Amino acid sequence: MEITTEGQQQRDEIKEFLDAHYISSSEACWCIFEFNMHAESPTVYCLQMHLPDQQLIYYIVEDITDEVLNWDNINKTQLTE
Repeated sequence: MEITTEGQQQRDEIKEFLDAHYISSSEACWCIFEFNMHAESPTVYCLQMHLPDQQLIYYIVEDITDEVLNWDNINKTQLTE
């Protein structure tokens, strides 16, 4: 705890949490195997906003450009679907 000039104590809640946080063996296994620890309701997704036909396309440099542009899901994004 920090003491301010007025004599009041100020808590550092983040430090207290990190100092007292304990990860059990079962929780560690869940994290290692990437199981869901909890569910969020409602589920929230971050959608990329884009103009029509201006979405980002990720591809490998060695891919042939014509093939990339003819992919079946090239026009499908979370925003448009």
